[in-house]
Amino acid sequence: MNIRKLISTRLSRGRVDLNINLERTGETTYEVNRQLISGYVSALRDIQKEFNLSGDVDINTLTRLPGPWVRRAAVSTNQCRKESRKRLAKL
Repeated sequence: MNIRKLISTRLSRGRVDLNINLERTGETTYEVNRQLISGYVSALRDIQKEFNLSGDVDINTLTRLPGPWVRRAAVSTNQCRKESRKRLAKL
């Protein structure tokens, strides 16, 4: 059951607008997508050779490309939903 339906089952009439703001205060960690970075490095080196380009593939280059980092929050969105439902059920 979604949160909107849960709240509406508690109402006899009328309408309620609800905004939920989630503030993540827990620790956030990042995982490195090594397979993607490896692909980027290979592709960039191939381009360097093919077009006779100078320069190095470095960390600055890799961090500007999309997707090398996967963010992992201490609390998942599913856990937040479950906790919200549990607390709303007590209303």
